[in-house]
Amino acid sequence: MQKTASATSPKRPKKLKTDRQATLLRCDGGVDRGLRESHPFKNEVSPTLVRLAMPEIYKVATLNIDGLATPPRISMLEDVLQKQEIDIILLQEVTRPVVDDIRGFTAYTNIGTTEGRMAIQTRDLIQLTNIVCLPSGRGISADFQNVTILNIYAPSGAERGRDRENVFSNELPYLLRGIPPSLLIGGDFISFITNLDATGHPNYSRALQEFIRGFDLLDTWEKSQERATYTHYSSRGASRIDRIYASRNLSRQKRGAETRIAAFTDHLAVVIRIVLEATTMRRGRSYWKMNTALLREESSQEQLQQRWAEWSKQTKNNPTMVMWWERVVKVHIKKLFIQ
Repeated sequence: MQKTASATSPKRPKKLKTDRQATLLRCDGGVDRGLRESHPFKNEVSPTLVRLAMPEIYKVATLNIDGLATPPRISMLEDVLQKQEIDIILLQEVTRPVVDDIRGFTAYTNIGTTEGRMAIQTRDLIQLTNIVCLPSGRGISADFQNVTILNIYAPSGAERGRDRENVFSNELPYLLRGIPPSLLIGGDFISFITNLDATGHPNYSRALQEFIRGFDLLDTWEKSQERATYTHYSSRGASRIDRIYASRNLSRQKRGAETRIAAFTDHLAVVIRIVLEATTMRRGRSYWKMNTALLREESSQEQLQQRWAEWSKQTKNNPTMVMWWERVVKVHIKKLFIQ
């Protein structure tokens, strides 16, 4: 049961209008690949699952991927996720087809009406629920067991100060609809609440400071007066605009924080290790059978022909035809016909 906002909570609209309520969107939940393994010659799902509740250490990250779209850069993103053993990642500046193609991960996307584009990406066995998006593409929230996860992509540019303040003071608190007992929030904030996080003239945000104070959040990065850490460098200076905050109870469960270089973007990934008590699923033998009757439908044939032309272009990105079949064709055929 959610708690009501306390006196120290961020300012909330006095009256929630029905048309405002209607602007919150249920986001794409991705394909439930975690419970099934595809097989091109069968056509039903028969999973065997054992639910286990126990505390585990998860690696949670945030990264602005700078709109990457070319196959080599997509492979580099996949390489980062696999080598760093990331479990949950909050992505900003997302091009939708990119995150759908990462093997072993499910994407929950919010491609907004403005330049906001983001996703929460999880390993297949991690299932998110209650996914809600801001239509602008500036926020997406989801629940992982008893933890609410929020991804933020604030408007950039000195002239967008009012837009950023509106996101922090109105849109994000409304998206959360109360104060979750356990909250993990990360993303590209653009704004700062301390001079330690940027050189030059940083974009200070009073609304962000009130948001953090109202939801009782703590920065998961331990700042040092002697040695500053930045996640973004430009001709105008350096800054730590990529951050992860956690509610006080979750902060005590943090086991470490680090930054990682990603060669395909001018942002560094921020990665934390945190203990979360969650219900995990151990997968038994299972298979997926495709309903071959779908192949007799004219619309399905047209879609398959169009997609096949796209998939064929990716043969050069895979060492062998077998790898191309396993990594590209099987995954996309399953997604296509599950839809």
